[in-house]
Amino acid sequence: MDSLSRRVNCKAACHIVLCLTVTCLAVGAATTGSVLPLAADQANSASTQTAGEEVTVDFATDLGPVTHRASGFLHGITPTAPGHDLAEALKPRLFRSAEWRAFAIYERVKRMGARSQVVVSDSYGYPPNGPWPGDGGDWRRWEQVVGGLVTAAKENGYIFEWDIWNEPDGKDFWGRGREQFLETWRRGVLIARRIDPKAIIVGPSLAQYDRELLTSFLLYAKEHRVLPDILSWHEFSCADRQIPAHVAEMRAVMARNQIAITRICLNEVINEDDELSPGATTWFFSQLEAARVDGACHATWREPDADAGKQGDRLLSGILTYVDQQPRSAWWAYKGYADITGRLVEVRPSTTVAGVAGTDRRHAEARLVLGRMGGAPGAIALRLIHLDKASYLAKDGKVHIVAQRIPAMGWNALVRPVPVMAEDVKPQQGELVVTLPEFGPSDAYLVEMLQPGGG
Repeated sequence: MDSLSRRVNCKAACHIVLCLTVTCLAVGAATTGSVLPLAADQANSASTQTAGEEVTVDFATDLGPVTHRASGFLHGITPTAPGHDLAEALKPRLFRSAEWRAFAIYERVKRMGARSQVVVSDSYGYPPNGPWPGDGGDWRRWEQVVGGLVTAAKENGYIFEWDIWNEPDGKDFWGRGREQFLETWRRGVLIARRIDPKAIIVGPSLAQYDRELLTSFLLYAKEHRVLPDILSWHEFSCADRQIPAHVAEMRAVMARNQIAITRICLNEVINEDDELSPGATTWFFSQLEAARVDGACHATWREPDADAGKQGDRLLSGILTYVDQQPRSAWWAYKGYADITGRLVEVRPSTTVAGVAGTDRRHAEARLVLGRMGGAPGAIALRLIHLDKASYLAKDGKVHIVAQRIPAMGWNALVRPVPVMAEDVKPQQGELVVTLPEFGPSDAYLVEMLQPGGG
């Protein structure tokens, strides 16, 4: 949701050792990373002893090109801040903003190659006591708001995605009945498309996934010829792993009803309790990639150091410290996700750890980001299989593996991830097991694989 109106209730480098024997693994894996060629039953036993859960990356399963579909932000930037190394480095693909910010940042967003959604209802406002669009049969102000925005964009040559109304299922953002909202939607879409026949319409941007409401909205919009170009709603939890199922269910609903919308956007994700967690952030990456959504935006919540009138100034939706714009832990998770290039490969999650991985033949490297939600802190086994499908990672039969831990630091800045491992290792039969130690319940890990001597 446009979370500015909500209250928040937020709650040294390591020694590096490569252990190839059962004794060394049993003693050292509690504090250092270890890499084990998968060559014998003894090795498998050692890996099991040092890590309670296992995540598998399968280099034989190609999931398509890397697009960074999960990188986007609600509000998030100004025309000049944060700097290039903090904003463009995350390869954002979508920004969602109120009209005044969207127009101000348009040129910067365009240079990034990102898209911009304008929340039209923010320009109307959400008056607790009204008037709301259509009160007393009066639609004039609502129609003027929509017409003025679309006309101004057209005159400037700006291409926006028009998000007609934010969270019409939430009491903070809609104060009348369902029928009045649907008429508000219908009039807004008709005016936008009359002024600009190519206008891209987004909606209904519900506060949460609701199959019944989404279905009834789509059927109404189809009947009245005001279907959106992009179907949208908000997802603030990924712990139940339901995001891909929700997206698949709505695609099935549209197919059954001959509704040809191909794009689905979850234009607010990550709840107030998880916004600073690198582990939860990475889980969202995993779920959004699995769902193959068209885009997603990190929601913004309350910042302790900001007064109520300045909450929209939270840059990149809170993953930077408010006063001095330093990276928080979640920023590093976004950076690890942005650094993945080439083609995605399958990550089979454990009970508490999920992630995203990609391999790039052109740059002879593979990268992955793993995040943890819950569970007891401790080591995780990362099993890398079918490395023969990425033979360009090896030189003289060895692969260089670098692992860094992103500890969950809450509101505090994190200067850099913690180095854990940097070793040349020799896979056997195309497989390795890497032990990632001290994996906290909200932490994330960055792992890079490249040719020895190449990094």
